[in-house]
Amino acid sequence: MELFRAPSLWVEIRPESIHLHNGAAGEDLPAAWEAAGTPDAATRDRLLGALARLAPRKPWQARGTLWCALPARGVSLRPVSVPATTQTDVRKFLALQIEARFPVPPDQLAWGWSEPSSGAAARPDGLREFTVAAIRREPVERLAELFAAAGFNAIFGVAATLRCRPLPENAGDACSLDLGTRSTECLEYGNGVPTTLRSLPWGLGDLVDAVAAELAADRNEAAAALAALARGDAMPPSRRAAIAGTVERAVAVLADGVRRPAGAPGFSRILVTGISPEARLVADALAAVLRPLAVDGPPQGTLRPGLTPAVAGLRSATTGAGSRLPIRLAVAPPPATADGGGGGVPSIPWKWVVRGGVLVAALVLFPYAEAFVGRPILTRRLAALRKDTARLGEIDRRLEFLQYVTDNQSPYIDAVYVVANAAPPGARIESLSMNRRGEVSIGGYTQMPQQVVDFRNKLVDSGFFSGVVLEEQTPIVGGQPRVNLRLTAQWKGPAARESLKLGPVLPDPPKTNAPATNNAVPPTRPAATNGPAQS
Repeated sequence: MELFRAPSLWVEIRPESIHLHNGAAGEDLPAAWEAAGTPDAATRDRLLGALARLAPRKPWQARGTLWCALPARGVSLRPVSVPATTQTDVRKFLALQIEARFPVPPDQLAWGWSEPSSGAAARPDGLREFTVAAIRREPVERLAELFAAAGFNAIFGVAATLRCRPLPENAGDACSLDLGTRSTECLEYGNGVPTTLRSLPWGLGDLVDAVAAELAADRNEAAAALAALARGDAMPPSRRAAIAGTVERAVAVLADGVRRPAGAPGFSRILVTGISPEARLVADALAAVLRPLAVDGPPQGTLRPGLTPAVAGLRSATTGAGSRLPIRLAVAPPPATADGGGGGVPSIPWKWVVRGGVLVAALVLFPYAEAFVGRPILTRRLAALRKDTARLGEIDRRLEFLQYVTDNQSPYIDAVYVVANAAPPGARIESLSMNRRGEVSIGGYTQMPQQVVDFRNKLVDSGFFSGVVLEEQTPIVGGQPRVNLRLTAQWKGPAARESLKLGPVLPDPPKTNAPATNNAVPPTRPAATNGPAQS
């Protein structure tokens, strides 16, 4: 499903640089900022170019997700207690607390929250502890618009909460330091929960200035000397000792900013991170100044492009099942999650993606599947057609025979119909003989002599017979009057008989839906016309 997967990108914004990583490669960009907290034109152009290179988006892909870690500048971190309630009401109560404790109303802030754990128990007074982080809304909105123009939905978090792995709740008080060029971000933890975020006015640039003053050299030479010392390169012992002493004296200023006031519980450990090799020197010097306090420095090795500690923590917090940001800064209210306001990874609707892929595959493969499925059916149909084709000869022979029988059969029924239709009322046919040659002989009697003549004329006018001869006409004297007769006739050939309409004429169907009646319509006979008698 890589074809449909939207690209993802992880970004850290620092006061002097921007770092981007896509999970496989990354880039480090120099950055300059305007007074409103937005990048200048040159920085915007570099950033848009890096986004296009690291996360190119195809036209059919959805908008990508960009996880952005913001620096500590302008971020306010405060503990807030609200009544124990459902997660859907947490944001409402926290908004009320922000409106009471912050100088800016919640609708002008980008803010989020975290709690010690998703199942943290309420205090005896019925309140729950949350840590709220807030920053002015305008710079965050402008960054979101910039990323949206590049095709990404931006989700913001606080970089300081991402550089160190989550601390256990019984870890006591700890401190995380991230060394910048002119400032150091200091995040204090209380029992594993972020409590205070500060920006200390000391950075690696101050360390370079101190070494340059000690060696009476320019800043470039001092930076090269510090890098050589961090790599463990060979140098004269006196020069190494001078640089190491200078580092300890310069780091003492940072240690004074980290120390808590007298009477306050100290830190159990300090975690030092940075994006340059000199961060290891600062961690070692800080351990020497704050001895016996435990100080953990950054791991050995060269950082890969774009993969800063904050980017690595951001990627780890937003990938995998159940992942979420420690604190998600939301401009608009995010959808409620089961674990509080941290916000989770937006899920991809894989169900619909899979259904769409299956539908497209079905549309492409349907013609081929139809051929495989329908092949047995077509094979059976072709076999039946071949079998029927073999029978066509036999069918043709039988048809020719039936046509010959039909064409040469004698029209006995038609002759009887014509005779019956022409017989006068009261007449009786006592004998009727016909043969295949078409010779017809009719014997019978009528009641009056004129009916004999009418009978013969109707036979002639029917057009069925070619010759009608009255062979005998004998009147009977005494008793009931009647006339005996005997006629002979010859029917016409098939060609002459084809034009005759023989048989009863059926009535036309009614044109309206009139109710049926019991009055039967008798069949009508064709009217016979009188014609000259043939002798």
